[in-house]
Amino acid sequence: MVELIDVDDNIKFMGKIITGINYGDNLYVLYFIERDKNSYNLFISKVIENSVGYVMDNNFSSGEKEAIDNVVASILNKDSIDILKEKGISFINDISLTDINRFSVSNCYVTTFNKSLFDECMLFYDLKIDNNKSNVVVREKEVSYLSENNRPYVYLIILGIFVIIISIVVVVNFIK
Repeated sequence: MVELIDVDDNIKFMGKIITGINYGDNLYVLYFIERDKNSYNLFISKVIENSVGYVMDNNFSSGEKEAIDNVVASILNKDSIDILKEKGISFINDISLTDINRFSVSNCYVTTFNKSLFDECMLFYDLKIDNNKSNVVVREKEVSYLSENNRPYVYLIILGIFVIIISIVVVVNFIK
């Protein structure tokens, strides 16, 4: 299991990572969230390296998302490994993601797929998902309120407190 945060709605999901996909000059991660008892919502994100390590990226260049959607369709159609290799597609199962795994449902959604058909696809490619942890090793990072993304808010709160204190001092001196 891997914890995912939808950046659009700030909702946490528990998902499972299926595999890494090497395609073109990029590395992608294919993962799913259980939709209901009969189907999964499949997602794809690019994997990039930043200052903290390897993380999911929601930004696709023009035409990239459509191309990778076609790659996933080929996998779900159970194209042979030889055909996938001809298309420049290979599986990577030793990816290590760091930081909080953020994704965008609107950008990363690929399809909703029937669980039994999905299980057939997993067997076809000999992909295995451990229910206790995903194929991809995820190292959790401690979240800090003073992280780079939160600093402007912390500074605004400090500024607000400072303004309130100055206002109280001015009002008290004005009343005297």
